[in-house]
Amino acid sequence: SVRGMEPPPTRHDNRAFVMPGPKSCRNSRPRQNSGLKKPLLADPGLNMLAALEPTVTVDIDGFGPVLFCHATPRNDEEVVLVDSRLERWAEVFAGLPEQVRTVVCGHTHMPYIRLVDRRLVVNPGSIGMPYGRPGGHWALLQDGAVSLHRTIIDIEAAIARVVAESGYPDRRDWADYFIRAAASDAESLSAFAAGDGRPV
Repeated sequence: SVRGMEPPPTRHDNRAFVMPGPKSCRNSRPRQNSGLKKPLLADPGLNMLAALEPTVTVDIDGFGPVLFCHATPRNDEEVVLVDSRLERWAEVFAGLPEQVRTVVCGHTHMPYIRLVDRRLVVNPGSIGMPYGRPGGHWALLQDGAVSLHRTIIDIEAAIARVVAESGYPDRRDWADYFIRAAASDAESLSAFAAGDGRPV
């Protein structure tokens, strides 16, 4: 969240659930597949998602230009983690304009703030699919400072609504897993670790 404005929309891999093509059968649980065979959105929704930019840069008071992306500035599926080594960050930030000193990313659904060679990196976490602990996770950029927040939700009501209103075939399992944040941050870091290119 940016004071006085909505967060800029960027394209990201949630389109795997709703857009046709090879990814339409992918579940965002690490290394598991879903039985989803058709897109969940009609053409207007698909067109809107396809038209989104992969990155958006916004000037924010106290920060200057802030780049928003889903995973990394160059790819919306790459993995970087709070404990990724500096060489990995240098790789995914290659070509980023020097004046961009703050990057807001996501993809791994785990909130953190860290410095990467004098550049501030913020992952606000996830509103609806958090790893680590339940609730809506978000970040506020205001007056040159970043704060991470968690909004407590009624978990049972949220799960009931997903089950009642969604057309997703495995919606009960999906809601139980993601809305309850069944995966701990430690489990999620282990699952994602191979994706950031670290030596195994």
